[in-house]
Amino acid sequence: MPAVSDKYKKEKKALILKNAFECFAEKGFQAATIDDIVTRSGISKGAIYNYFNSKDEIYIELMNQQTEENMERLKTNISSLSCSKEKLDYLFETYSNLNNLPQFQNSTRVHIEFWIYSSRKEDLSELMMSRYQMYTGLFKGIVEEGILNGEFPSDANAEELALVFWGFIDGASIHFLMLGNEHYPYQNVFKTIKKLIYSNLAIKKTP
Repeated sequence: MPAVSDKYKKEKKALILKNAFECFAEKGFQAATIDDIVTRSGISKGAIYNYFNSKDEIYIELMNQQTEENMERLKTNISSLSCSKEKLDYLFETYSNLNNLPQFQNSTRVHIEFWIYSSRKEDLSELMMSRYQMYTGLFKGIVEEGILNGEFPSDANAEELALVFWGFIDGASIHFLMLGNEHYPYQNVFKTIKKLIYSNLAIKKTP
């Protein structure tokens, strides 16, 4: 058999992931099958199994890619900011505009369904928890930094505020998925949660 280049493998894997995501978004993670991915992608089942052993593995790869890209971008941009308040402003600004992204509803649909599915499997549940802790840790670290440098009150609970922030992101995403722009004022609701968190941190100006 002719040798297959790394570039070819990377492109083939990316094609599988792209089409798998579309199948998961359209049919649901549990309802979608490898055969659906075969039909959509035009890649044989055998070729897909050369790269992935199961749907779980496909989703995990999708999640890992998304997490790595998101965390790298967030940390890079945050590192250029001079104070904790600016770093929180950046996070709020970034996530307040999620509803404008073309794939936002599909991403929410796939992520929430897999999260529920993974809660019934110990190995997957641990993996999702690890991902969750990466995100909560980012917010928590900013608040803790603000407490140390005197920007935020010493009695602020960094962990609980991080849970509130990301819990709101997930909750707002689900509501927006179900109701859409017409019935769920995503950005206005986001401004309200920002005011609540900033009030807790004694930050008075909340643009």
